[in-house]
This record gives sequence, structure tokens and C-alpha cells, in this order.
Amino acid sequence: MNTKFPARLTALGASLGSVALLAGMAPPAPPPTQPTDVTEIEDEPVLPEEPLEVGDIAPNFKLRNAAGTWIELSRVLERGPVVLSFYRGVWCPYCNKELKSLERALPKMEKLGATVLALSPELRAHVKENVKKNSLHFDLLADKDNAVAKLFGVSFELDDKTIDKYDTYGIDVAKHNGTGKHELPIPATYVIDTDGSIAFAFTHEDYTKRAKTKDILKALEALAEQRADASDSGAG
Repeated sequence: MNTKFPARLTALGASLGSVALLAGMAPPAPPPTQPTDVTEIEDEPVLPEEPLEVGDIAPNFKLRNAAGTWIELSRVLERGPVVLSFYRGVWCPYCNKELKSLERALPKMEKLGATVLALSPELRAHVKENVKKNSLHFDLLADKDNAVAKLFGVSFELDDKTIDKYDTYGIDVAKHNGTGKHELPIPATYVIDTDGSIAFAFTHEDYTKRAKTKDILKALEALAEQRADASDSGAG
């Protein structure tokens, strides 16, 4: 995306470039553009009315991580299964507890061939803050406007009572997410097999409830066993 500048600044840049050329100097380099965090999904995605379940096919998406690098689900699945977790934001203590739990289980999950991805609607600056705050070694992705959460059927709009309650805590979801909308994902964790099918699904409307890492590991172990059986039958 090209950065747009006011006409007077553009004219000033052109004048400085002309002066530099006349003086035998190289013109000043254009200012660097900043990566946008617009989610890349289908042009006309089908939004489910209920959260996706085991057996459903996970929709593909492409989001930026804390460093601004694009991460695409389908590309990650080429390496192995994916543990996909939706969290509300760095301001949520229950989310931070869950992320730390995933971090502790990360070596076991990686040993089973899995990649962990966590998505939040918060601005990427807050995603970066979360990576540092919780010392995380897996990718947190900025899901702008809950675009991917909506594809999985786990996005909802806060009611006025909850908005007022959060205000007393100094939490402004609309401002924190940079969209002007009071929308969040419900707690949701999925294990997605390499063919895109959902092998494990945990969703709950109660934000204090989260998937247990032992259940996630159990699902990953089952997939590993399936791959081993398929390999043995192929060799035979």
C-alpha cells in the first residue's frame, strides 16, 4: 500500500529532489511504508451462525504476526497440524493465563508436529506487547475486525451492560482494537489436521472457560497415531 501525503508535503519532497539532482546529489529516499494489517480471506466468505465443530473444514486465512510477517493457515498446514486459539486481548487475565499454558505445552506440541497460532482482534501493537509480556515463542496474529473469528463463528458483539462494566475497569474494546466496534471472540481453540479438517474443537460463551492443554495434546497424539498407521500401511 502506498502512503498518501498532503499535496504541500509532496510538492516539497519534489522540490528537494530537484535541488539534490542539480547539486549532483542523490535525491532523498522516499519514506518507508508501513505494512497494513488487513486480513486476507475470501472475497465473499460464508459466515456460520454457530461455531465450527469437529469434522468441519477450517477456512483459510492470511494474517500478520507481531513482527508484521504474513502467516497463511494453508501454508502452515503443509508442515503439520495447527493448534488455533482465539483470545480477547492483552488486557484479559484469563487469556494471558491460557497463552502461558500453551507456551508451557509448546515443546510437547511441536514434538507432535504441531504449530501453535493464537488470534486476537487487538491492534498489532498490542499483539507485540503480549508476545513480550508473556514471553511467547509461537505466533500471535492480529485478526483485524474479527474477520477470521467470524469465519469460525466465534465472534460476538458486547451488550451495553458489559461495555459499561468494562469502562469501569478502564477497558475500551473499540479503541483497543482500533475498529470502533465492541466485538470480541468467545474462548475457542481448534486442532486442525493437515487436510484442513477440524479434529478438536473447544468453544464456550463463558470467558473464564478455556480448553485444557491435556485435551489438546490428546487430540494431537491421536493425529500422530493416525499418521503413523497410514505410513505403516503404505510401507506394507
